[in-house]
Amino acid sequence: MEFHLRTSESGLWLLVLVAGVLVMNVNAANVNNDGNVTYGPLPAGEGYSTPATFDEGSFPLPTTWDFIGNFLQTVSPGSPPYDIINGLLGNTLAIGVGLITNNVLQYQRNLMGFAICFVIGLLFCLIFPIVALCFCCCRCCCRKCGGKMHQEQEDNSTCRVLVYSLFLVASLIFVFAGAVTALCISSYTGSQAESLPTTVDNNLQDLIVFVNNTLNEIDYLMTDQLGWTLDQVRDDLDDIGTLVGVPVREALRTNVQPAIDSVIALENNINFTLETLVVIDNRQAGMESNWEYLQTNLTDVLADIATACTSCGCCNNATASLRAVSVVADYRDLNYTGMGTTGSFPQIVVNASIVELSDIVSRDLSSQAREGAQTFEDIPETLTNTTRSDVEDIKNTIDTLETSLNDLINATTSQLDVLTNQVDPFRDTASNFLTTYSEDYDKYRAYVMYFFYGFILFIVALFGMGVLLGICACERSALPTERGSCSNCGGLFLMAGSGFVLIFGMPFMLITALTFVVGGPIDRLFCDPIVSGELFAQTIDLEDAIVPGYYLGKQLFKDSSVPLTINGILSDCENDRGVYSAFHLENLFNASEFTDISSQIPSVDEQFANLTGDFSNVDILTSDTRQTLIDFRDSPADTINWTLFLNELDKDLIVDNVGNADSLTTLIDALQTDADAASGSDATTLEGYIAILQALEDDYVTSLLADAVQIADEIDLLTNYTDTIDTHVNNTIADAEVAQDFIDNSVDGEVSSSVSSYSDRVLGYPEQFVTHATYSLENSVGGCQPVYNLWNQGINTICVGIMRSFNGLWFTLGWCLFFFMPALIFGVKLAKYFRTMDTTGGYADQGDGFEMQGEKSKVKTPKMVRSPEREEFPPSRDSSVPPVDDDTKN
Repeated sequence: MEFHLRTSESGLWLLVLVAGVLVMNVNAANVNNDGNVTYGPLPAGEGYSTPATFDEGSFPLPTTWDFIGNFLQTVSPGSPPYDIINGLLGNTLAIGVGLITNNVLQYQRNLMGFAICFVIGLLFCLIFPIVALCFCCCRCCCRKCGGKMHQEQEDNSTCRVLVYSLFLVASLIFVFAGAVTALCISSYTGSQAESLPTTVDNNLQDLIVFVNNTLNEIDYLMTDQLGWTLDQVRDDLDDIGTLVGVPVREALRTNVQPAIDSVIALENNINFTLETLVVIDNRQAGMESNWEYLQTNLTDVLADIATACTSCGCCNNATASLRAVSVVADYRDLNYTGMGTTGSFPQIVVNASIVELSDIVSRDLSSQAREGAQTFEDIPETLTNTTRSDVEDIKNTIDTLETSLNDLINATTSQLDVLTNQVDPFRDTASNFLTTYSEDYDKYRAYVMYFFYGFILFIVALFGMGVLLGICACERSALPTERGSCSNCGGLFLMAGSGFVLIFGMPFMLITALTFVVGGPIDRLFCDPIVSGELFAQTIDLEDAIVPGYYLGKQLFKDSSVPLTINGILSDCENDRGVYSAFHLENLFNASEFTDISSQIPSVDEQFANLTGDFSNVDILTSDTRQTLIDFRDSPADTINWTLFLNELDKDLIVDNVGNADSLTTLIDALQTDADAASGSDATTLEGYIAILQALEDDYVTSLLADAVQIADEIDLLTNYTDTIDTHVNNTIADAEVAQDFIDNSVDGEVSSSVSSYSDRVLGYPEQFVTHATYSLENSVGGCQPVYNLWNQGINTICVGIMRSFNGLWFTLGWCLFFFMPALIFGVKLAKYFRTMDTTGGYADQGDGFEMQGEKSKVKTPKMVRSPEREEFPPSRDSSVPPVDDDTKN
């Protein structure tokens, strides 16, 4: 159970931590740094399905596209007739027969190459069947052109076979590469057709996502971030005490705080003065008591010593002059009653000062000073309380503005929502149509491609089998009439392949010519310039080409000075710039006017001007505090005359008749000498007097002298304060009056200045939002990369996925036919060296030389073997066999 509770608590803390992190991340989106706002990025939005790049296929397709493009540029080196296009767009030219006949010269660099190639193809279609027919008739009917099954045995036959085979194989490799490339193109076209519904659906879906993302960005910008900005305004309005009151208070503090501190310092002076007076009074009372005791006892003991010295006659050293000591300084209270001038301490004035200062202290001047200071410290709260109604009016104005802006944004977004809803039916229709095409009709295109190039590969296979069988089964020592069946079969394969080339060369070339004359001009004159952007750069993007100024600016904005171009739009959208800047929508509406919320709250400045506050209750020096300070100034503490008492304190306490200040000690020493000389009762008596005098010296004289020094220092310290009481109090009252006057006369100016800064701060939020929102609308909101992706995918699907694939048919078919010609020639010539001949001819040895010899096919001729050891010769020729005519040579 305990484990479960701990686990639950851990999970709860984890949730709290995660929530805290999420809140921190949310709050971190927009940052307010003392009025300087940093806005977070726009929401990422839903991702797009359409890639930014078009898949042109893997090798060998990109190379094939380059071959086709380079070939078409060679055939048609001229640029499209942009001046005619501009004339048609500008309505300066009319579509008709005259447009063609009058501009033939402009078309010749564009179309002459296509016409020549097409004518060559047609000539091939006409001449090739004739040549093939003549070749077949000559070979089959007339036994010419290698048709006669007779071959001479020659020394270089092996070299010829090797050379012919190499040329044939090289031609077949090129044909095979062309056929395989065609099948790759067919597979690529099939995949493009299969993915076409998905591609179109993704493009349309991306448009919807683009609109939705744009709406979300606008909503986030104009609702969330605007709401957050206005919240900062509300927070600052609620915090007017801190943002306005504190600066006002701190601006006044330079003049006010010294006065406050001076009043509080006077409280300390009053307390110190009272405490010091009480200490002096108490110390003087002790001194007076000790003085009276010393005076009485010293007088008495001196009288007793004088009597004893007279009776005993033993005071030889303590003479009468030494015994003439007395207390000179008088530390008693000064008698002001007229009954005699006894004492020196001004007790009556001191008592009056203590009473009056005690009354002043009881008034708690520090509390009065703090009360005045607190009214000064409460300036922010005072401003908050006195401006609450004005602040509420400003907040109501802002609330009204936010509501109106939200209504405007909702109306705008609802219109765009209707637009996205209209895309869905078209999207479904396009998807169904393209799906039907890709599933039901594209397969027939694939069947045709497989048939054509499968048949070409079949011909290649015939040639290849012929070469393979012929070379593998060929025996160098065998006579042409004795070649094996495999070698003969290889020759037949070569002849079969040649026959198929002769039969199907013309229809293949006809297909090549027709597809070339259709696809070539479209690719060269439409796809190339539109993919490269040259078509737009030379027509509707070119300034003054169609109309004075820019054509699109004139058509869309009725202002030909607007530099709106297709290439510019595509470049901006490729870089994902905002649709506002990419399409120059500032010519339709001004984004700053849409986002300038400051201009929509013009009365706020006037409302801020009314924020003055009421500071009439801010008193640095209240009337009670003033009266207390005056009473302290008028108190008798600074009028006490300490001169008489200080003079007494400066006197020696006990002196003899000659002014010896150390007379009591001298008397004690003299009596001690006399006591030591005396004996009996006299010595005892003197010892008793010595003890009494020593006690008075130690206990009273020493104490009174120390107190005299201490009280003199205390009086000096007190007079340092009391001498400046009037000046200090008067200065404090003057400083307080100056501070109060400064508050009364300057607080409004300080408030006005602080409110101005405060107004700049509060109104700075809308201004910062306007800057941010305008920049975002112009550069970030509605990043139009999906538009570029749609264009890129659409134009490449047409020009590469369809047009280049279509052109791949005539290119690869023509490629194969081109290399079939040398394959045909070398295949026919090579077949003669693989097939079994009916007759052959060789060299016979007749003594001194060689002689031609011929035999019928069924008469075996001995092999001619030449070796260094021996030479064998065939038997002499039968006279019944006619000599071989030179025309029968191969």
